Amino acid sequence: MSEYKNTLKIKEFELERLTLLYDEVSTKFGNATNDNEKNAKKLEVLLDEYNTLKHTHLTEVNSLTLKIRTLSSELTALRMGDTDIREIMTVLGSENMACNKEQLAKRLIEISKNNETLKDSLRSKNEALERALSEVQALKSEIRHSNQPSGYLVDSIKKRDEQIGKLRKEIEELREGCEELKAERKKLQI
Repeated sequence: MSEYKNTLKIKEFELERLTLLYDEVSTKFGNATNDNEKNAKKLEVLLDEYNTLKHTHLTEVNSLTLKIRTLSSELTALRMGDTDIREIMTVLGSENMACNKEQLAKRLIEISKNNETLKDSLRSKNEALERALSEVQALKSEIRHSNQPSGYLVDSIKKRDEQIGKLRKEIEELREGCEELKAERKKLQI
């Protein structure tokens, strides 16, 4: 009989130890679940922010691409205007014999001024085109770099999920151990 009592005390001690261990694992599981929910919310917020930034950058890239196309067409028009000025100067040179020298000089000065204005405009358009191209490159670089943080968050959430799976398995094993001890305890009390 004393042997049964000793066995019962050992089983009760094991049951208490398993109950404490079960409580501790349950607490850790609850904490891990809460952490997982917090991380999921953070991930959702970060993904929303990432999508907003991506949309903004894509809009800016499209806008800059449109500016580049516009500047390119203006540059082509300016080059065509420069060719027209040269043709006029050639025609004026051949008609120089028949025209008044003073009118030719005024016209030449006017064409020269227009030519300088067009060259200045061409220079400023080229500078604007270069700035727009560098902005497009910078935005493309930002878009490439913005893809990296989401991968890190996904990896950390996968690790959390693995930890939670291990804790669930441990809890199930502890439950089974508790059930076995309770069954043995009932047998011993009978």
